[in-house]
Amino acid sequence: ALGTSAGGHLALMTGLAADAFRPGFPARVRLIVDLCGPADLLDLSGYADSPDLDDAKGMLTMLTGVPPVAPQAAVYRRVSPYFYVTPQSPPMLLVHGTADTLVPFSQSKKLAARCLEAGVPHCLIPVTYAWHDFQSRIAGKNAAPALDLALACAAEWARAFAEEGGAQA
Repeated sequence: ALGTSAGGHLALMTGLAADAFRPGFPARVRLIVDLCGPADLLDLSGYADSPDLDDAKGMLTMLTGVPPVAPQAAVYRRVSPYFYVTPQSPPMLLVHGTADTLVPFSQSKKLAARCLEAGVPHCLIPVTYAWHDFQSRIAGKNAAPALDLALACAAEWARAFAEEGGAQA
């Protein structure tokens, strides 16, 4: 399963939580590739009024159908891939811009830490200076070299995982 942004969230949910939403019909995902997708919407809801994030409130509402208010905590937890990581989860390749203010880089770092705790093969590839669209919004900084390197590393990791039965970073 592969996706970017909200699609990354869907790829994560498909690979991690399909059985929770459709018992008896588990997804057979062998590898999840998440490019800057939100992983813990409960955590992200804490940023909803932060000037540091562009539109967290709108994103949370779009993904869940409900605005980010305290009574919705159970909804955000239920649709957060972070809470579905288990030792049986498929391996994950996480690529995220370090300057992302729509879905903070901390979302992928937190998911990678959860994978490590659960023993799930994973690789977190930060794209230096990159914003949510993998472009740089920092004057004088170019994210293209970091993105090129990240994508080359991602391809190599996925290839090694497929050929050798696994790799962990």
